[in-house]
Amino acid sequence: MSLRKKLQRWQDQGLIEQDVMQGILAYEKQRGSGRFSKALYGLGGFAIVIGVLAIIAANWQIIPPNTKLFVHLAINTALAFSVFKFNAGGQKVATNISVLLLMGLTLTLIALTGQVFHLDGSIESALITWMALTTPFVVAFANSKIALLPWMIGLLTTIILGAGEYVMPHFDRDIVPVVGLYTLLTLGFIHLSALKITAKNKTLQSVLYYSGAASVIIGASLACMLWYDFTYKAMQDYTLVILGIFAIGAAWAKFLPLPENIVSNEDEPYIRKLIFLSLGFAFMPFIIPAIGGSVTAAFSFIIFWLIVGYLAQKTDRTALMNIAITLIAIRIYIIYIELFGSLLQTGFGLILSGGVLIGLAWGARKINKTLSSLSMKGEDHV
Repeated sequence: MSLRKKLQRWQDQGLIEQDVMQGILAYEKQRGSGRFSKALYGLGGFAIVIGVLAIIAANWQIIPPNTKLFVHLAINTALAFSVFKFNAGGQKVATNISVLLLMGLTLTLIALTGQVFHLDGSIESALITWMALTTPFVVAFANSKIALLPWMIGLLTTIILGAGEYVMPHFDRDIVPVVGLYTLLTLGFIHLSALKITAKNKTLQSVLYYSGAASVIIGASLACMLWYDFTYKAMQDYTLVILGIFAIGAAWAKFLPLPENIVSNEDEPYIRKLIFLSLGFAFMPFIIPAIGGSVTAAFSFIIFWLIVGYLAQKTDRTALMNIAITLIAIRIYIIYIELFGSLLQTGFGLILSGGVLIGLAWGARKINKTLSSLSMKGEDHV
């Protein structure tokens, strides 16, 4: 529902006056007026980077190694200086684009340094060095998703690849560090988003919180699919270790601080339940692998997303509720394919499959409308 329709409904119910509605609309229009120009700035910066890389690539062989390194270092120094200058001048868009460019060119500078001096470092070590050099700039100066989202993607990539290179070889079974890393990352990001020092940067706080929340839900969804793999029945020797990690995660989730400006006091109990239940579904395939199978995989996924949809509806998170309904419908259709896949080879099977798909789409849309109307009635009642 659009903002104008919501405000109009509130005005019809006598909750706000006409002048208040117009004031809110004017504010939101002014606040969003610069989005197109910001997008153009971002595209312009991206085009500059691609252009510079294209020129360098075309003349790469004839440029002396020391010259390459010196010029690249000079560009990075100029970018670092521009970050300070634009930030001091209050130019938010220019500051964030400069941080983004500095992140990209720092990575290429590390690669160039390794090439010039013939270093034998791995990709993982290069990524760790890159994050160590750029994260202070991101945390100190980036306050827009233009820079923060690529940084978060880079951070997750660095952690996952770094763990695979430096942590996994020390374990007989990869699943132990995987569940440990899952617990640390998901709850750690949410915890960081609630710290006072992070709250000073609202965009950074939002990126950290939603990255952690999305990761804990995605991890639980993927774990439900592991019920298919009977090889995890050989995990009994590690059950106590995995139970210990789950116990730590459950205790952490109970006392986990949540960002006040993102999670209201009314929503906090539901969000905690969602985090705790997501951890439970993520760990179950490794704690009780003996009941695994296609039926368990299907129904655990459906039950999990029914819970997610219910909690999303209780906290008025419509987008998450829509995702839950859609995923449940898709999973039910997959069950149909698994059971009657051979029918798809016939014309009648295709007709029946099309009918099932249309019915599921209609049902999902009907459920979505019903839940949305119930949510609106609840708001009207309040």
